[in-house]
Amino acid sequence: MSTTWLRASLIAATLGLPLFAAYPSAAQIRPAGRQGQAAARRPAPRNYLPELKAIVDGVATQYGIKIVVEPTLFIAAPPTAPDKALAIDKAMDALVLSAKDLGWRRVYLSTAQGMVVPPAEKLVESVRALDKIEQLGVVLENPATHKATTYLKDWNVTQSFKDDLTSGQFSPTPIYVLYSLKPNGGKLPMDELADMQRRSMEMMMSMDPDQMAQAMDQGVQMFMNMDPDMRNRFMGMQMQAGMKMFQNMSPEQRNQLMQSVMQSFPQGGFGAPGGAPPGGGRP
Repeated sequence: MSTTWLRASLIAATLGLPLFAAYPSAAQIRPAGRQGQAAARRPAPRNYLPELKAIVDGVATQYGIKIVVEPTLFIAAPPTAPDKALAIDKAMDALVLSAKDLGWRRVYLSTAQGMVVPPAEKLVESVRALDKIEQLGVVLENPATHKATTYLKDWNVTQSFKDDLTSGQFSPTPIYVLYSLKPNGGKLPMDELADMQRRSMEMMMSMDPDQMAQAMDQGVQMFMNMDPDMRNRFMGMQMQAGMKMFQNMSPEQRNQLMQSVMQSFPQGGFGAPGGAPPGGGRP
């Protein structure tokens, strides 16, 4: 394997790109044995979110209400429908038992929206953001637009609450929101990492070569400043995961990946004119 390829692999792994860090040499590109493939292809954990949504739809119909469910929830176990004899608040309390760290809130929209419910992910994002605010009250003014946003925490819900909402030009009819109390929305770590990688790719595509080089330099410095044991563990996890991913690819996917990598280095990026394959050069 060429020195150039080793350097590229190290940088890629440092930046959290196991795809390139674990790219094997030509001698390593062999189909995994049946036992190895069977062990690697473990079924992904099942998400019972569709079952939960079906139950929620039944609850919403029974009580004549609108319930919004966070679309990225992960429900690890089959949910159970609440007792139909329960009051709505108790029924919602029963629904949040479907998974750890679930919560629910009533949301009242401005009458100016005409009861147009925002997309579920946007509504949940707003609910979670409001929950995070620690100030008892805050007013945010935008001088450019001559508009202000107000927030009042711990407003007491009294018998006149609905009248207070109406006078404040809010609809007294609530929307029930079922969501994760976690900042990541209850996603599995692998799904959250995949989202981070997608956002990273989008940011990389918006950079010019100089900006990219600066970002890579910061990544390398962060990597080198890690505790040596942690650094070795991080590299080992990256390499192991990347190799397992590569071994699970079909021959067509492997060829496509190899061609893409080769085309990325048309001027001999691997130490040979035209882009010699990894392992093709001398160590």
